[in-house]
This record gives sequence, C-alpha cells and structure tokens, in this order.
Amino acid sequence: MKTDVVDNGDHFTITADLPGFDKKDISIALSDGVLTVSAHHEGNEDRKDEKTGKYLRRERTEASYERSFEVGREVKPEEITAKYENGVLSLNVPNKTAAAKKDETRKIEIH
Repeated sequence: MKTDVVDNGDHFTITADLPGFDKKDISIALSDGVLTVSAHHEGNEDRKDEKTGKYLRRERTEASYERSFEVGREVKPEEITAKYENGVLSLNVPNKTAAAKKDETRKIEIH
C-alpha cells in the first residue's frame, strides 16, 4: 500500500491508499509501540449466460496488505484517530517523543 507519513510536530499524519477496500476489510492494531495497518479483501464476480449457463467472464481477486509503524510505547489506542474515505485511510497519531523533548529542561553551562 502506498503510504505517506507527515510529521506535524505534535502528531503524525499517516495516509494510506487502499482502493477497493471496505471499512470492514481494514484492521488497525497497536501493540508494544508498533501500529499495524492491515487490509484483506476477497472478491468474486461471476456472470453466467442465461441460455447456456456457461461463464462469460469469471474474475476472482484477492488482495492483502500490511504495514507497521513504530510510534512509541507511550501512545495509547484511544489517542489515535482514523478515517477512511474514498479509498484513503488517514490516521492521526500523537508524537509523544516531540512532547517529551519539548518539556525537557536543559542545563546551560557557564564557561
């Protein structure tokens, strides 16, 4: 799956192209700081000639994709938002490392 990851400072936006998939075909899981997006689709389109009963065309398609992203153990599933529209999955994931660095106090030495 073609995927873009954008660093927006306080959060990441992950955009993945999943054309031909329904929402029910897509699974998003977070485990040990790794966000996994997977999609699986089986399609079967059969048309028979009304008179002969023979297939005019028979197509069976199956597609499966999986991508994993390390997001950090501090990220909780309820902090991630997901939206699927027109074959594009969009995820917003908080950037906990940026927040930790932002709040970090640094000592300045005097020379």
